[in-house]
Amino acid sequence: MRSTDTAPPVAERAKAPAPGGFWRLWAATTASGLGDGTRIAAMAVYAAALSGDPLHVALVALAGKLPWTCVGLFTGALADRVDRWRTLWICDVARAVVMACLVVLIVTGHVGIAVLAVVSFLLTSIATLAESLSQAVVPDVAGPTSLETANSRLMGGQLLFSEFLGAPLGTALFVLGRPLPFALDTLTFAVSAVLVCGVRVPRDPGGPPRAGDLTARSVLRDTAEGVRWLWHRRELRTVCLLVGLLNFSVVAVMGIAVLYALEVLGTGERGYGVLLVVVAAGGLAGVLAAPRVTAQLGRGRALRVAFALCPVPFVVAGCTSDGPVAAVALAVVGASMSLVTVVTVSVRQSLVPTALFGRVNGGYRLVVNGLSPLGSLAGGVTASAWGLRAPFFLAAAVLAVAAVAMLRLPPGAFDAPAAPQEPRSPRPMGDTTTSTRPPAPARTEDPSTAAPATAGDGGSAAAAAVADPAAPPPPAPRGWWRTGPLPRLLVPLLAAVAATVTALGAVTTPDPLPASAPAGTFSADRAHEHVAAVAGRPHHVGTAANDAVRDELVARFTALGLTPRVLPGTGADTESGAAMVGWTRNIAATVPGTAPTGRVLVVAHYDSAETSHGASDDGLGVATALEIARAVTAGPAPRNDITFLLTDGEEPGMLGARAFVAADRGAAESTVVLNLEARGTSGRAVMFQTGSGDSELLAALGDRVPVATSLSDEIYGMLPNDTDFTVLRDAGTTGLNFAVIAGSANYHTPRDSLDTLSRDSLQDMGETTLAATRHLARADLGGVADGGDSTYFSLAGLLVRYPASLVLPGALLAVAGAVAALVAARRRGALRLRATAAVAATLPLALLVAAAAGSALWPALTWLRPEWTGFALGSPYRPGPVALAAVLSAAVVTWVWAVRVRRRATGPEVSAAVTVWLALCAVLTAVVLPGASYLFLWPALAGAGGLAVAARLPAASPWRAAATTAAVLPAAALMAPIVVLLFDTVPLALVAVPLPLVVLCLAAALPAAAKAVSRRTARSLTALGTLAAVAAAGTALPLNRPDAAHPAQVSLVHTRDADTGRALWASNGTGRSAWLERYVGAGTTALEDRFPSLDEPAAWRTGPAPAVPSPEPRLTVKGITRHGDVRRVRLHVATVHGRAAELALYADAQGAPVVRATAAGHTVPGGANRDADRWTWGLLLTAPPATGTEVVLDVRGDRPLLLRAVALTPGLPAGSLTVPRPRDVTWSAQDAGVSLVSRSYRW
Repeated sequence: MRSTDTAPPVAERAKAPAPGGFWRLWAATTASGLGDGTRIAAMAVYAAALSGDPLHVALVALAGKLPWTCVGLFTGALADRVDRWRTLWICDVARAVVMACLVVLIVTGHVGIAVLAVVSFLLTSIATLAESLSQAVVPDVAGPTSLETANSRLMGGQLLFSEFLGAPLGTALFVLGRPLPFALDTLTFAVSAVLVCGVRVPRDPGGPPRAGDLTARSVLRDTAEGVRWLWHRRELRTVCLLVGLLNFSVVAVMGIAVLYALEVLGTGERGYGVLLVVVAAGGLAGVLAAPRVTAQLGRGRALRVAFALCPVPFVVAGCTSDGPVAAVALAVVGASMSLVTVVTVSVRQSLVPTALFGRVNGGYRLVVNGLSPLGSLAGGVTASAWGLRAPFFLAAAVLAVAAVAMLRLPPGAFDAPAAPQEPRSPRPMGDTTTSTRPPAPARTEDPSTAAPATAGDGGSAAAAAVADPAAPPPPAPRGWWRTGPLPRLLVPLLAAVAATVTALGAVTTPDPLPASAPAGTFSADRAHEHVAAVAGRPHHVGTAANDAVRDELVARFTALGLTPRVLPGTGADTESGAAMVGWTRNIAATVPGTAPTGRVLVVAHYDSAETSHGASDDGLGVATALEIARAVTAGPAPRNDITFLLTDGEEPGMLGARAFVAADRGAAESTVVLNLEARGTSGRAVMFQTGSGDSELLAALGDRVPVATSLSDEIYGMLPNDTDFTVLRDAGTTGLNFAVIAGSANYHTPRDSLDTLSRDSLQDMGETTLAATRHLARADLGGVADGGDSTYFSLAGLLVRYPASLVLPGALLAVAGAVAALVAARRRGALRLRATAAVAATLPLALLVAAAAGSALWPALTWLRPEWTGFALGSPYRPGPVALAAVLSAAVVTWVWAVRVRRRATGPEVSAAVTVWLALCAVLTAVVLPGASYLFLWPALAGAGGLAVAARLPAASPWRAAATTAAVLPAAALMAPIVVLLFDTVPLALVAVPLPLVVLCLAAALPAAAKAVSRRTARSLTALGTLAAVAAAGTALPLNRPDAAHPAQVSLVHTRDADTGRALWASNGTGRSAWLERYVGAGTTALEDRFPSLDEPAAWRTGPAPAVPSPEPRLTVKGITRHGDVRRVRLHVATVHGRAAELALYADAQGAPVVRATAAGHTVPGGANRDADRWTWGLLLTAPPATGTEVVLDVRGDRPLLLRAVALTPGLPAGSLTVPRPRDVTWSAQDAGVSLVSRSYRW
């Protein structure tokens, strides 16, 4: 074995760097950080989801740590013997294969704790080799950059993408679909390879022994040689031990940090997350400051300062109970650790010979990472024995000793290479294009540290260390931040952060509070008990189950000390379609105010759809109202009256609200309604509609901001959908309408049950409406409805609002600003009008192509999965992958557009074109949809300002590109949550609806990136994006395969013609199931003649059914009188063989026309109220009395009166199903799980 002691250090290798190679590596590092951060966060969540056993979760974390102890030394020996570039490429491929296998196992449902542990072990094992290799090859592309500067750049990019983007993105993608974060990590290996595939490095003349020469004995000998070298270098040995003590101290604290935040600081779960973000921000600041600090002080003094800064912040954090103070103190520790990391990585590269680098690195990591588990153990034992503050004092004491020890080292010990300058140790450097995967962040080695990252380790949060190409190292280039792709990509990167933050704000729900929470707070666990009491089975209006729910709710209001009243009444809707009259029994309970200026009306409905348990719609609203009533009565009496109104008969047509309005004697103008609804079973509470004078109402949301946007108010007003709030608002009240909308696949189906209701959503709805109730309860409600209207939107936990009267002037200002900026840029020669017009003309084409690509997704997927047609609202249980595929397809289309326009147009020209379109959209929406104009107004103003700045900058300035992308920052922040909201709102058949916003947002950013890459790389990224979109769409298919937890939804109705006695099974043709095929055949039958409500579709799939008894209508004539040519027919309408929930009467157009009708005191107009050829008039009687009711019909002429009566009963007749419905099949939200019996009459 030849001697390596005389080999030069890594810093001695000076070769001509590959052009642009460092910035390719920087981009690869950031992509790697994004993937690793995403995977690590998702892996932890996945382990917890698979097993609640802490031992199992710890096993996965342990598997990710073991390789550093078990194989780290030996992979270091291997790293010194192989072709490093080629082996890095092999490592990338190996890790991609491992992750791809994990994705396949997740999709096929074969993942357990053991699989996650094995994957963690394999990935970290490969990382021990890859990270040693990456530190040695970076000098090939580093160029004249100083060591600390290059390390700072790489570390900063990786920290930003891993900690600030990767971790939250990983949890968000995991919620959308479990394979997604791991598929993204797989993709980042490919992206990393693409980014460095153009780097070519010269081959060294010789090389180390071949890997094939390795034996167990030679590996042990090589490893021992590296350890001996490390031990005999006093300076490096001392640094290794001291950094190990630093990691020991940090892990001791971070291991109990969550308990410290919750119990000592009292921050709550969200506050703990904020604490980690602040610490990570401190680490990022330390990274960015490291080059300047080192340049001013030198490496030795910089290390002294970093270690000296650590003890005091730990003491401060241990003494304080103030969250911000603790966060700042720990942020100082994070900054110090980052400084230590940058400097010590540089020290290792300067001191360690190239031929020994892998082996010495392996020994160094063994010490550094080996002390981390001991720190975790010491922190836990100390906290258990002396309290949660004790580990902080332990860390301070250990680091005080380390700081003193650091003072014993000469301050200039690390500022010059220590090894003699001998000829370079030969090493093969292939002349082929290869890829390098930058090292993973620190928590890959030691996830328990969470934040800040492990210091001083090349495999830590720092990216691959970079060596100086010459000695002594040259000073950092002046203003390094002014060079490279950073200025060009700065605004898009910030926009990505803004989009991630605002999008997560639109989907992240609070943790449910336990039943032991303080009496004045809303507890989802307490409220959930109310849901369980009412959602045990379907309880449609007019059923015995609904009567039982009403009795239970009265008892629960009484238990709260209130005096509930049951309000019998009837409501009627005669304005749209067949007339409807219903019998309802609302529940009202009032908390009287001390000096009322008005009334707060908290409204929910307690009836459910025919087959739904109603846990979310609207058990969530009912439980929220009850818990708010408890919280309000637990505190001081409110100023204004608070009435809790639980309506009946909302599902058929807001009948309870109509009955309440008809009987209410309260002042409508001083009544504020808070209506609680649900269109799904999970997600954030969305305030989607306001009443008049919303400028005063919106102030009630300031204490607890829901997802809110004036765009939803505009869109909802255009739709045919209604809630109880619609009826109350039409009666003169004002207010706010809330709902949860995610998980719409469960809406109005048996899946709307306790199993699918999200307690997080219940907590979010409760906290929001309780805060609004308290605000309104103490406000002056006398003139609340007289305030003006507003444009409003929630943004990162804040509610932004301004008068609607400013919308159109603001849009015109945006147009004027865009024109002025364009003219100024033209005068300065920054753009050409013809080129700008050409770019502007092509942008609509990108919008159309993206919309077309998105529109093609649903037909293609339903062709592959025909059972998806059974989802009445057009979204499967897990729509996330399809939405992701739509976004990716839009991104690919926009990328192709950006690449093509940047070949012929400059950055300012593209910016001007996009800004003009944003300004025009602002004006158009200001006129047509004022509540949506803000989405385009602020990006247009930012784009105009950025264009004006870009025109004043020199053409060679890299910051011109940053200025031209200014519009993307507000666009991303504003549009990202709206895109998320729209994906939850619109069916996937209309998935193209949000895509124009995606294209407009990306159009402001991607041209800058397109200019920074070669055509080859652009084509590769296009292919990768297309592949990712196809993969995301393909992932949706196995994820939504029917099973017991996600059953197929089918339509099946039992119909019986009482005139002939013939019964048929009928299905509207949506949904597919082998079980369904037992009852209906491939042929179709028109059913409208016998069952007028079954008019869509025109032909139904049918099959023979047993004619078993079920409630059927019975009409009895009580008298007929004549007044001129009008006959008055008095009918007694009832059912036999049981009670029906609805009785419908339809008049045949071939008989005598109905002039008017009277039912339950309501007059119903005659004529034609149905769009049909035969049954042109209809009257629906909802929840009629069990003994029947009287209906009076006035008919004209002498032709006979031809009626068809139909009784609807929720559920199928007992014994009608010969084969029970299996667990992987459930009822669809439409035309399913009900019985219809019809009979014809002629008088």
